[in-house]
Amino acid sequence: KPIHMAVASPQQIVHNFQQESICIIPCKISIFNASQESVSGTLLLDSAVKEIKASWRRTPLASSSAPAGANASAAGRVPGPPGAATQQHALEENELSGCLPYSWCGKLAHKFKDLSPYETKEVEATVCVFAAGCYEIDAFRLQWSFSNTNFSQYELPGSRFCLNVSG
Repeated sequence: KPIHMAVASPQQIVHNFQQESICIIPCKISIFNASQESVSGTLLLDSAVKEIKASWRRTPLASSSAPAGANASAAGRVPGPPGAATQQHALEENELSGCLPYSWCGKLAHKFKDLSPYETKEVEATVCVFAAGCYEIDAFRLQWSFSNTNFSQYELPGSRFCLNVSG
């Protein structure tokens, strides 16, 4: 492959969600040009949740004794963004399968021009999460082309990496 991407981020994050509802996690995405030609392109940080998956939706529990219309805290839930759940809620009730939704924050498109052969470009990025849990971060991609051509454009999907957030 002529282009490679690598991500550096904290592997384990501890955050107090009761004190601050959003956990902001810095990441560094490195783009390496392994070709013998200069390349130009755009790193795109995509929306991680285009449609909320059924497994991320909150559903009433069969064992819930909360009456219909009861508020979220009375039903053992903490109000928050769609798809978010407290760690206790997610672990005890096991209604979320897989990983939780997240969001990229800040600049979402990072352009670069004429990345020389064997040169690395580092991009600072930020992931925001709304609850403790495991997050598979993979909603990013690189659109690139060799600098001396305007016709051929390639796309490299981001490599999945995991963030473990405890609260």
